[in-house]
Amino acid sequence: MMGGVDIVREYYNQNPQIEWDRLEGRKPEFEITMRHLKENLKPNSKILDVGGGPGRYAFSLTELGHRVTLFDLSEGNIEFAKNKSQELGIFLDDYICGNATQLLNYVSGKYDAVLCLGPLYHLYLLHRNVCSLITMSCVICRKIYMTACLM
Repeated sequence: MMGGVDIVREYYNQNPQIEWDRLEGRKPEFEITMRHLKENLKPNSKILDVGGGPGRYAFSLTELGHRVTLFDLSEGNIEFAKNKSQELGIFLDDYICGNATQLLNYVSGKYDAVLCLGPLYHLYLLHRNVCSLITMSCVICRKIYMTACLM
């Protein structure tokens, strides 16, 4: 029987194109989020995009001159992002597949900003403390519907 993390991973492994396309149908969400990121990120920031899915925000931020590492639970999303990188000619700093609850096992170094635009709602009950820790160390952007963690 699959646990919660496995269910989430499998869903995103099977649907990277759907996740990529999701923001096409939600252009205001994407545009407003990008506007807030542009207003709050320092130029040429080193960014860790935790739970960044197939990389829609990571690629856009890279185009703006930031150095972005994509971190996602789904191997399917990471492979999709690598292929999309070749297609777009936009290359991220790194592509890491891992579990956000064990982030320190995968990521070392210092980042100017950490984006958490999706994974926090998957981290509940047992991992409540991880959400609290991430949230406490972040400046939350002005809109409730988005969580952009800026360190």
